[in-house]
Amino acid sequence: MSRKHLLDEITFHNRAEKTSRPSISRNWNPLPRTVFEFDPDTLDLYDRLISFREAVGKFHRLASESTRAANDAADTYRRNVREVIANGGDPATVTSGEAAHTAQAAAYVDLAGEAQAGADNTARELAARLGDTATDYIPPADEQLEKVTATMRKAITALEKSWAEYSRAWQIRRIFGTLALNGGLVGSFDPNPAVPAQVREALDELTTRLTDLDTLRRDEELMTQWRAANPAAELHGVTA
Repeated sequence: MSRKHLLDEITFHNRAEKTSRPSISRNWNPLPRTVFEFDPDTLDLYDRLISFREAVGKFHRLASESTRAANDAADTYRRNVREVIANGGDPATVTSGEAAHTAQAAAYVDLAGEAQAGADNTARELAARLGDTATDYIPPADEQLEKVTATMRKAITALEKSWAEYSRAWQIRRIFGTLALNGGLVGSFDPNPAVPAQVREALDELTTRLTDLDTLRRDEELMTQWRAANPAAELHGVTA
């Protein structure tokens, strides 16, 4: 199989032209902590990263608050000076807290920078470890996905059944309502009402999506087979 054919065949995996080391961006939305509970070392890195990121946010917020306080102090100082001068006083007697707040803001910015450096270093460690241990996470993820897929299939079947029951009840109510108001022909009853077209389309889409795991596994099998037949694949930029 050619590389182009392989890339045409796979659905979910990355078609990147170059391989790359695992990495975590600064705006990464973290996976649930429970994902890592079976691996204490990875969980420790995860917790450290979250703590560093929270510290970054905290210090940036404090820096912003101190900057606003400095601006407020500067405004207050100018008002007080004008008032003292208007009353014939000495403006030199007026003090300002602007400098202290500005210094505090700068200190918080430095602390945020230190926390960001810690977060960046920890993110690199965590990404590397996740790259090394990724296969350990696939079996529990598959198990959970298969469990939820079964639940979804039951929910779709239940919805279809409930809709049929609702539709039959609706028909009966409408038939007798029409008779009570208008008389005339007794309405016909459909014992096998279809789900509305828009709902049917959505349910079909959900049903199709429930096969995504099978497609993903097929992608991975194709990638594995192709790499086994092409030892230089990693060097030529075919990555999962």
